[in-house]
Amino acid sequence: FTDMSKGDCNHCHVLGSTFSDFGYRNTGLDSIPVDEGRYLITLFESDKGRFKTPSLRNIEVSGPYMHDGRFSTLMQCIEHYNTGFHYSANLDGNLATSVKGRMNLEEMQAIEAFLLTLTDTEFLNNPAFQPE
Repeated sequence: FTDMSKGDCNHCHVLGSTFSDFGYRNTGLDSIPVDEGRYLITLFESDKGRFKTPSLRNIEVSGPYMHDGRFSTLMQCIEHYNTGFHYSANLDGNLATSVKGRMNLEEMQAIEAFLLTLTDTEFLNNPAFQPE
């Protein structure tokens, strides 16, 4: 999660209560952004394809993943950040300097296992927070 030569997730999903820096980033979903993201609000070219970094809290139950729901599993997301991201004009600097294929299957499974620990079943099942 924190190793710069492996997952390096903590630049965007900072360690803390939400696991998000609340920033906007282009994570290389497309070479040319199909959805222009934050650009539609700011009209800054540098915001094309940028989306808000989501919290990782209860990530196990918040799929499908990415702003457009293109990934149905956490492993698909991890694989995207490992080998699937596209180099684009506004690609986040942390990804732009990442080596594709830097994680093996065991390392990706370790990240997935860590992400599953962020599921708070006590909170999710608390009657005080259930819809009426």
